[in-house]
Amino acid sequence: MAHMTSQIEMMRAQIRSLEGEKEQAKVEVETLRRKCQKMGIKIGRLEDDCAKAYEDLSQAKRTRKVKGKESEVASFEMRKLHEKIRSQDELIAKILEEKII
Repeated sequence: MAHMTSQIEMMRAQIRSLEGEKEQAKVEVETLRRKCQKMGIKIGRLEDDCAKAYEDLSQAKRTRKVKGKESEVASFEMRKLHEKIRSQDELIAKILEEKII
């Protein structure tokens, strides 16, 4: 009987030890859950930042493309104006030449 009582006491001690480990594990799980939640929030922010960066890049490319086209149009207009001026200069030179002759 004394042997069984001793075994029961040992088992109770093991149960208390296991219950302590269980409580400690619960605390660790809760801590890890909070950390995961915080990391999830950080990941969400980083994903938002990344999406915004891609959006900004796309907008910059579109803007550059439009400005490039505007620059091409401006260059074309300038060439047309230079040609018109050259043509007018030739006409003036021709008129002056005719008056001199």
